[in-house]
Amino acid sequence: MKISEKLDEIIKLNSDRMKELGNIKISNTKRMGIYEVEISEEQKERIRVKRQKDINERYNSEISMIYAEINKQILKDGNTRLMNPFI
Repeated sequence: MKISEKLDEIIKLNSDRMKELGNIKISNTKRMGIYEVEISEEQKERIRVKRQKDINERYNSEISMIYAEINKQILKDGNTRLMNPFI
């Protein structure tokens, strides 16, 4: 795979990440046994932050692997490394 194709893949992954971050849905209730309990705003914020963190970690690891492949190829050709702006 060419370097330009890998960079295009990184752009697509980042675009997917932004879409997923924009579509985080948080319910007003949570199930505890047979009951549904209302969630406070503080709990909603914690859930939202945790989901954002999980999404970012997943995409950052995928993007980092692609940058590692690109840098390996670039260094083999005798050029300087690319910096990963997503970490």
